[in-house]
Amino acid sequence: MKLRFSIITICFFLSSQFAFGGAPAAQSLLTGVQLAREKIPPSRLTVETTYSDVGKTNELSWVVEFEGELRRYEVTRPEQARTMFDGRDAMVYSGRQVSLYNLSANATASPLHDPRIMGITGVPSCDMTVKTCFPYQFSSKVETIGPEEIEARSTWHVKMTYRDGGFIDWWIDVENNFRVVRYEEKWLFGSRSLKNWYENSKYPWLPSRILTEEFLRNGDLRYRIEDRIVRAEANITIPKITWSLAGFNLPRKTIVLDTRKHTFGYWIDGRVMPAEEWNKLGPGESPPQLQRILQNPTF
Repeated sequence: MKLRFSIITICFFLSSQFAFGGAPAAQSLLTGVQLAREKIPPSRLTVETTYSDVGKTNELSWVVEFEGELRRYEVTRPEQARTMFDGRDAMVYSGRQVSLYNLSANATASPLHDPRIMGITGVPSCDMTVKTCFPYQFSSKVETIGPEEIEARSTWHVKMTYRDGGFIDWWIDVENNFRVVRYEEKWLFGSRSLKNWYENSKYPWLPSRILTEEFLRNGDLRYRIEDRIVRAEANITIPKITWSLAGFNLPRKTIVLDTRKHTFGYWIDGRVMPAEEWNKLGPGESPPQLQRILQNPTF
């Protein structure tokens, strides 16, 4: 209720500025985007991603369930994998073992980003939040450039200039729940652009298609990524077990590596059994892949 009230307040504030013929404040527009993204209901998305550059093209299929900042990914193509963030730590299952990380220490895990930031930042990393997509602390100026039309939609153009001379531009459709229609970013050695299309009227919060292109300093294309949300379900009920190792449906004796504590154990009967405890059980079935772990530790 408080979040909805905040969005209504911002809309009223912007409307009053329109009434007096003034441009809306840049920070008010960006705050509108932030609040609109933070109120996305618990959802399940099925996404197809195509990555291409000069030398190759890769296809990725994944499903993500999320509720606020909690999220769990299931990659189904090209190979199966699971990633999850429980609000504090990251968990990554490769099909052979589970690794537990501090989120900031595993910012490159893919996919593990907050789905709510899709389309409002150039490179979604797992340690980003909706709020940090708007890095005021690194900026020297944030300004409203003015109204602009993008594909027959009225938008407000906001520019954030970094202290080092780089900048980010957002084009925001205020009339449709602060949708970001376009995004551009430029730095000393290159640039990046995002084009967003909202084609699913039953799921209005996130773009159904996102085209990301990054360019070198000379203008040559470095890579292109297209994300397509092929199915979107809102207001779903997600069991609490989803945000735990038990929700991974791990096979018995799966190796669990805890990179935070530099320990490892095995998934046995719904819990992680420390290697020391396993060793005290005496003769019996051998711990799986134990010799490989001892010879090639990953922490």
